[in-house]
Amino acid sequence: MPSELFDLTQIDNAPKEPGVYVWYVRPQIGRCDWEARLDGLGTDQTDHSFRQVLHDFTRCVAPPELVVDTRLAFRDGWGGVLGPKKYHDSQGKILAGRRQLG
Repeated sequence: MPSELFDLTQIDNAPKEPGVYVWYVRPQIGRCDWEARLDGLGTDQTDHSFRQVLHDFTRCVAPPELVVDTRLAFRDGWGGVLGPKKYHDSQGKILAGRRQLG
């Protein structure tokens, strides 16, 4: 199976036919995101700041929620919103810190 790489500015060059397409995203995280950062009380906020950067990045590639409305026999059905459980669990662990990882 042939593969091609496209830059963000070349997305229009991607084939129009059905197929398997993979989009990779690279976070823009710099030194200022993990360097020591003290708040007004002298508490190091580096860990919290870095976790917030990771949270914000992964939020932009989050799987979408699905709105479901089904009909069954006898006019019954199910409806509601389905959300990505693993994604939400991971986000909570990222923001909670080391005590939640593992």
